[in-house]
Amino acid sequence: MPDRQRQLATMLRRQELKKKAVTDQSSLTPAQLRAARSLLNWSQSTLAARVDVTDATISGFEVGRTTLSAQTLTHIHTVLEKAGISLIRNGVSRHGEGAVFRF
Repeated sequence: MPDRQRQLATMLRRQELKKKAVTDQSSLTPAQLRAARSLLNWSQSTLAARVDVTDATISGFEVGRTTLSAQTLTHIHTVLEKAGISLIRNGVSRHGEGAVFRF
């Protein structure tokens, strides 16, 4: 396969993976976010600062008053994963959905 075709194929795979990641991340629930913050001992303000959003954005989502953009969801996932949190979605764990802290 010529280099240009390989590059295009790789680029298309990455785009598909990004779309899938945004879809998967959109299943973040307010309860999962509260659980993740609790495991890290982070306040809403701490998370908001790390994600670069307002405190009201985090608190509004956690009480179900607001929804988050795909970009904000992706950023939250990235911040939590860097801190050691793995979110469990769609009953993947025998314990159901939630958040797990990796030591």
